[in-house]
Amino acid sequence: MERSTVTLVFDKGTAALDHTLLLKQARVGWISALPWNQAPAELRQREVEKLPLGSSDQPGVHAAAEHTIVHGQEYLCVLKYSSAFAGEQLQSITTSLSKELQSLRFFALCRTIGTASLPRARPKAVGGRLRLLPGGASP
Repeated sequence: MERSTVTLVFDKGTAALDHTLLLKQARVGWISALPWNQAPAELRQREVEKLPLGSSDQPGVHAAAEHTIVHGQEYLCVLKYSSAFAGEQLQSITTSLSKELQSLRFFALCRTIGTASLPRARPKAVGGRLRLLPGGASP
């Protein structure tokens, strides 16, 4: 298989400058998602409502494409917004927030009545945050 017939598809974790240089040297085609903060400012500043709607096959999807400079080279950049994906992200954030609020409520309860009243409560670091878990429960 010739390299010129290969296209690699990456998630946003591989969009670092050193990776793009290696891919260019390897002479393979590639597609990579950029983290939002690395996307060109002119694309990030666009209002979603003003982006053209996609086809009826993808309802709620807005997209635009243009050539722009990324990592010092001109690339075709595609900005795609999906209202369904945004809804999923909102649901995920809401669920995470709900869990954190439950942990804070339990922590406040421990502070109010003292942990002596809850002898099996123990602190545990989970995901970089300190949580008090009742009676040996695990996250």
